[in-house]
Amino acid sequence: MRLEARYVIAFLLVLSMALLAVMVPGGPVETRGFSMLSPVAVLTFNTFLTTLGIGSLVVAYWAFRGRRAAFVEAALCGLLYALVYLLDLAGIFPVSADPMPPLLTVLEICGLLVAIPLVILSLRRAKAMVQDTSAWRFGLSRQVVFVLALVLLGAGGIIYFATKAALR
Repeated sequence: MRLEARYVIAFLLVLSMALLAVMVPGGPVETRGFSMLSPVAVLTFNTFLTTLGIGSLVVAYWAFRGRRAAFVEAALCGLLYALVYLLDLAGIFPVSADPMPPLLTVLEICGLLVAIPLVILSLRRAKAMVQDTSAWRFGLSRQVVFVLALVLLGAGGIIYFATKAALR
């Protein structure tokens, strides 16, 4: 039995988000302090990472459902994950006076190794699909609005916690 690419891509997106989630500053893995960076830089970076993580879950759902645009977006997410890990592993950004914990190094390498096939599979799947000519219909039910509000509240909490921990 051959596993469909859309399921693998959705799984890789969720896995990428989970790997990133355990690396939140102040969490069990990321113990470095970034107080030498400006609070705006840390806040902006944490907002970007949180948006990437939550966005990956949305794209994973769309990929699971087989939407063509989701595969282009999944490739972009994979590229962004790879860029984040490469910049940190190379010591370019974010820079801390504290050394990178060994577990963080291992997890970032794992994240990079997940991002590479995510990009490749997503681009292949996007090229293989026939352009969907159906109109994009977008509607928000009350339940969706409620869930979005909860997600935004949660994202705000994550950003606050990560920024406060990073600036310790």
